Amino acid sequence: MVREFEYKGETFRVTAHGIPGHEEIFIVHIEVDGTEGGETSIDRMTEENDTSAPLEDIIVMLCDRLTPTLMSVIQMGHFAGAKAISSSTFTTVCRT
Repeated sequence: MVREFEYKGETFRVTAHGIPGHEEIFIVHIEVDGTEGGETSIDRMTEENDTSAPLEDIIVMLCDRLTPTLMSVIQMGHFAGAKAISSSTFTTVCRT
């Protein structure tokens, strides 16, 4: 399954595959210019998680994992007033 959606005013793309409760799920932030930004994922077969939780709950958890990092980058002094930031900058910040 691949879907784009909006959450908390931001656009994300989810890619998920597997059986319920044991999916591998990838979330990518889609920037204002349409490019891919930061990403996060979970492998529900091998990583600790609530395997009874619905897929939608896991997607929200992953989006929330990305959203604070996105807001921190935008609020940094050298990004103040920027409407969009580069994918490489956002990805680097997310991975540190």
